[in-house]
Amino acid sequence: MDLPKSIQFNDGQCIKMYATEDIPINTNLGIFQVEYAKGKVIYTSLSMIRVSEESYNANCVRRTNNLKEYYLSTIIDIKKGEELTLKM
Repeated sequence: MDLPKSIQFNDGQCIKMYATEDIPINTNLGIFQVEYAKGKVIYTSLSMIRVSEESYNANCVRRTNNLKEYYLSTIIDIKKGEELTLKM
């Protein structure tokens, strides 16, 4: 699964995701992971998002639709060039 056009990875040693355009609050960025029968889990490239060390600084969360699918959603407006971080 490809990343949304509004996100890109940096080219450095540490994997980070950055907004390539402004992303509004409550934007569904796509599927993060899917859980299948017998405990199988498939992760997408969105699961590479860095977890914020201070959860109050995070700008994304993992949400579910109760079908064992989890997606990445923004919890604040994200400006072009800002890093995407996950609140755990």
